[in-house]
Amino acid sequence: LRSRSCICCRVSPLQKSLVVKGAKKLQVKNQITLAVGDGANDVSMILEAHLGIGVMGKEGTQAIQASDYAIGEFRFLQRLLLVHGRWGYRRISTFICYYFYKNIAVVFTEIWFAGFSGFSGQIYFVEWLPLMYNAFWTSWPCLITYCFEQDVSDKISIADPPLYSAGQRNFYFNLRVFWKWIILAFWHGIVCFWVPAIGLRDIFRDDGILMGHWMISTLSFSLAIHVVTYKIIVESDFWNTINGFAVLFSLLFYYLTVLILNMESLANVFQPQFHGLVGSMFSSIKPLMILGLAPLIAVFPDMFIKFYWYRFFPTRVQAISQKCSDKKYNDLTAISGGQSPDEDSDKKQTNLDIVPSQLKTSVQSSTKTIRDDLDPEKLHKNHHGYNEISKDATRESFNKPNGYSHMGVTEETSASRSTSKMDLHRENGTPGKPN
Repeated sequence: LRSRSCICCRVSPLQKSLVVKGAKKLQVKNQITLAVGDGANDVSMILEAHLGIGVMGKEGTQAIQASDYAIGEFRFLQRLLLVHGRWGYRRISTFICYYFYKNIAVVFTEIWFAGFSGFSGQIYFVEWLPLMYNAFWTSWPCLITYCFEQDVSDKISIADPPLYSAGQRNFYFNLRVFWKWIILAFWHGIVCFWVPAIGLRDIFRDDGILMGHWMISTLSFSLAIHVVTYKIIVESDFWNTINGFAVLFSLLFYYLTVLILNMESLANVFQPQFHGLVGSMFSSIKPLMILGLAPLIAVFPDMFIKFYWYRFFPTRVQAISQKCSDKKYNDLTAISGGQSPDEDSDKKQTNLDIVPSQLKTSVQSSTKTIRDDLDPEKLHKNHHGYNEISKDATRESFNKPNGYSHMGVTEETSASRSTSKMDLHRENGTPGKPN
């Protein structure tokens, strides 16, 4: 179990589970085991591993019923791990951090008010706003956005398997990443409270009435809605019509809900403080300026941090994304090191395009060598031709410049063995065919 791999032959179901159990007991940090099986004898092994995958085969469905994931063929395991496994890890990691962040940001706004009011016990927001914060306005955008989130395409994930190591190293979810989100939530809470508290202090409405507590707190809550929505825009790397509409609709639905609760008939039933609040809040230009500029001030450190690391210390994923974003590169040439069309207009083939021609040349060269070795004149000169032909063919194939010379070694050796057996039959005077 201290080796990199272990091959077990003709083991019982109990022994399979013991092998997995022994691997789990190794003192390796953050080690996760995976078991793949297609029959009933693999059930105990699948249940013992952290993650079990069942393959649909001819041995029944017991393995699939006991597994966490089911695939139709074993070859689908590559896409399951390198594409969906990697995407899933990044999505759930960012989703967890964002969910903690958006709740801490709005709660920290109220904490600042508690100190500002001398811990008097006065609530800051109108009761209905915090109740609907998660249920209606901020949860659905992050759920829909991180259902589609992906930093690189599926083709790049398969073509560059080292990208999968980010999950093994806990790159997207660790203490450093988590506390970065929490510190930014503290900052956003500061902006959401102090900008309205200072900016609207001793400000009168158009009718001469002083802007009161509920008006400032509602503007502060509206700032929090904008800030957490802008945050998800900054952090997401993939956008389409669905998640773009979800983010935009969350903002529109918030203002629609506030306007409905602002009506006199509903405000008297649910929240008397809401009556005429929205109209009074937007009757002055200063609240509109705060609502437009303060969220941008809040998320500026987020954008600066992301741009700084992306520009000066890019990760492997960011470097690939930056290369693929250029119109001169496609997904695979960015990874394989293919040339851009502008570098050499005559050389339009990438490294991947050259492979078939190399393979064709190697096969033709190997076929020619085999035909030369089967020449009857060479066979009659030395009936011990097996060793000499094999050595010469092997030496020649290893000296070939292309990367597929090992095919020539295999075919030449097989032909030489067949030639040797043919010589032995001719010496003994008995006709025979080479095997």
